[in-house]
Amino acid sequence: MGAIPREIALQEAAIEHHEQLMAGQAVCEMFSGDFDALSGAQWDAHASDQSELWGRLYRLLMEPHRRWSAGFSCLCFAWVGAPMAIRLRNRDFLTSFFLCFLPILVVYYPLLVYGVAGVKGGSIPPYSVWAGNLLLLPWGGWLLWKVLRY
Repeated sequence: MGAIPREIALQEAAIEHHEQLMAGQAVCEMFSGDFDALSGAQWDAHASDQSELWGRLYRLLMEPHRRWSAGFSCLCFAWVGAPMAIRLRNRDFLTSFFLCFLPILVVYYPLLVYGVAGVKGGSIPPYSVWAGNLLLLPWGGWLLWKVLRY
């Protein structure tokens, strides 16, 4: 975690350098009148390299959020599981377990996977990996309210 800010700065510098390199090459090709080179295989390779550089930057920006979110997910699971277990105290163990685990499997993990994939692609902000946890908190609060109410 301590090396991530330094890596982000290095990655941003590498992206800036690569963009300047591509701009310089484009200017040279335009001045020479070789406009076909701007759509050739070499230009596509530079664009692919640029895409990889941005992808690494997105992953670096996401990593602290993903790590903290994964840590807090345990707390959120307990926040939901404890009131659910209290409400289902008279049922057998497997029924209680699957009634707690199935919504987490159906709701939390798809949100986490969608958030990680979206951030890696650069289409959504890095804090989107917290969406599953933020959905579990009110659900656990509602369950706890129901337990304390009765």
